[in-house]
Amino acid sequence: MNPWRGSRLFALVVVVVCTLFLGYAAVSPAQSGAKQPAKDVTPSFEATNAIAIKPPVKEMPPANLTSFYTQKVAWKACKSDAPPRFVCGSVVVPISYAEPKKFGSLRIMMTKRAATTSSKRLGSLLVNPGGPGGSGIEYAQAGDMIVSANVLSRYDLIGFDPRGVGASQPIKCISDKQLDTMLAADATPDTDAELAQFRSLSKTLGDGCERKNSKLLPFVDTVSAARDMDIIRAVLGDAQMNYLGKSYGTFLGSTYARLFPTRVGRFVLDGVIDPRMDNRALSKVQAMGFERAMRRFLADCAERTDCPVKRNVNAAYAQLLGIIAKTDTRPMPTNDAGRPLTQALLQTGLIVGMYDSIYGWEAERNALRGVVDGDGTDMLNLVDFFLSREGGRYKDNSNEVIGAVNCIDRPDRPNAAATKKYANAWNKQYPMFGAVLAYGLLVCERWPAPAVGKAAAWSGKTNPILIVGNTYDPATPVEGAKALHAQMKNSRYLEWVGDGHTAYRQGSSCVDTIVDTFFNSGTLPTKNQVCRS
Repeated sequence: MNPWRGSRLFALVVVVVCTLFLGYAAVSPAQSGAKQPAKDVTPSFEATNAIAIKPPVKEMPPANLTSFYTQKVAWKACKSDAPPRFVCGSVVVPISYAEPKKFGSLRIMMTKRAATTSSKRLGSLLVNPGGPGGSGIEYAQAGDMIVSANVLSRYDLIGFDPRGVGASQPIKCISDKQLDTMLAADATPDTDAELAQFRSLSKTLGDGCERKNSKLLPFVDTVSAARDMDIIRAVLGDAQMNYLGKSYGTFLGSTYARLFPTRVGRFVLDGVIDPRMDNRALSKVQAMGFERAMRRFLADCAERTDCPVKRNVNAAYAQLLGIIAKTDTRPMPTNDAGRPLTQALLQTGLIVGMYDSIYGWEAERNALRGVVDGDGTDMLNLVDFFLSREGGRYKDNSNEVIGAVNCIDRPDRPNAAATKKYANAWNKQYPMFGAVLAYGLLVCERWPAPAVGKAAAWSGKTNPILIVGNTYDPATPVEGAKALHAQMKNSRYLEWVGDGHTAYRQGSSCVDTIVDTFFNSGTLPTKNQVCRS
């Protein structure tokens, strides 16, 4: 059966909501091994209002932003490809919150599905799938899969494309052909010439972003996006924001909570990014996460009759490293004329499958079957799907805007010498993904827009937030969720002992019950919880 058809494809689309490393591809070790099944626990919940959501403190927006906060949304029918029940609209926000008149404004595009039980409506629930660069509109329009039916019954589900993303004045930097070249280029340069090419391609991306988006480019940072969210909250008529953020969406959510602590309603952050981490630290922890996930995938594969690699984890890992090394000089043929499977594309494909332990691992096994036989066609198809490439065109701008956001959000921009040092060190720790994630940092080396954000611990006091981690999450390792929980003193921590990226709606009734109960009643478990499934 072709894994790219029907419901399996749709399900993988929904779960690939990710924080991507900074390279051209759109991204302390724990024990590895096969899945360890166990029954879900039954959570116990607060029986009192001890952690009830506090009402907001009434605050007036700054005078120069009043017109943005008091606008009305004109909801209307979406385009024909939108699911039933959804309407679409937009809000106008300032490009620069510091100087709104000087830089003008842009439209943030949104979609809404009204609560199915209006008599029990609790307000709006804003969702963000991650990225940076993921479309919140597309994510929300998969609403039946991303939240439970009982949540849909009580909330208006709201998705939005953040500034510079998707339908909200998207950052577009280079042609599709140029993007093909960048994504396939050697991402672990071994020679001075290869390093020079990598740096040149990185500069081409940055220069193109500046040339085509000079007005907006300096303002696609996460703080500005979080401020946009507060305008969305106000025009929806909600005193406080209810929010589900996954992956990068957790960083967006924690930023909002820091900026507007009294306006935090029922917040769930799933697959967490530690705000203390700069780009270097984030890339290194992802190298750890993907290596950990790969070993678990190989352990699971060894127990299956259709496993295409060796049945011993260490032997299979070495087998894949050998294939990766070979493609560095001899890319693998595919049925797409002129597009062989290069080393960079292969490593991207290996990363892609780790995002989901059901559909993703199945797709990875299918793709590896061809790779082992010397045919890169199925792996290239997997990569194209992940990168939203279809018919030679990229359907969205996620591969370009990610660099813009990450490079502006954090000040560290390692030069070639520092990056090479990281790559050599990480390659020893994480031989499959360490070097490629290190060299991805060079995208920011000469980024044309200045950094306006900084890596810093979350601080403040807000309503209780539910922080969710997945023990073997590859893209946002569970260490990030634990770290943010320690920083947010009033938070509750929920961990799922599972595989794949994020936890809510990924197959654990325990996790889903806790999240749904919080959204619908505002109550949390009496203590931190671990769900096993």
